[in-house]
Amino acid sequence: MPTRKKEGFSIIEVIVVIVMIGILAGVSFPFFSLIYTRNNIDAATQGVVRIIQQARINSEAMEADDTWGVKVQSGSVVLFKGSSYAARNTSYDQVLSISSNISFTGSTITEIVFAKLTGLPITPGTFTLTLGTDVRNVIVNSKGMVSY
Repeated sequence: MPTRKKEGFSIIEVIVVIVMIGILAGVSFPFFSLIYTRNNIDAATQGVVRIIQQARINSEAMEADDTWGVKVQSGSVVLFKGSSYAARNTSYDQVLSISSNISFTGSTITEIVFAKLTGLPITPGTFTLTLGTDVRNVIVNSKGMVSY
């Protein structure tokens, strides 16, 4: 009677495959972590730019017959109606939540208000977003133009 060969994987083959998967995961984790970090800071930067542009548009259009501004703080960016964040009408606030890991360090300003009708910033400046070693600058010049 002919002997039949057993089919399947040996324990050594299974261990080798598991070790190879572990090595690939260990090598790829830092790469994916970097992509995740960059995606978070890029999304936050685009959100800040969008809110600043909305504040300028609202001021130019004299929406609710008032000035509009933006306040950046840890964990959020606020679009507000009024001459300052402290004197704002809170019923008009629009809040964009951002990761609490992103900080606004080195910024020349934390609040910007646009003049009614002209849309010019009362105080131009730079918002600096930092996440780990990644830094993004959102610059509002004296004409109200936003660059990043």
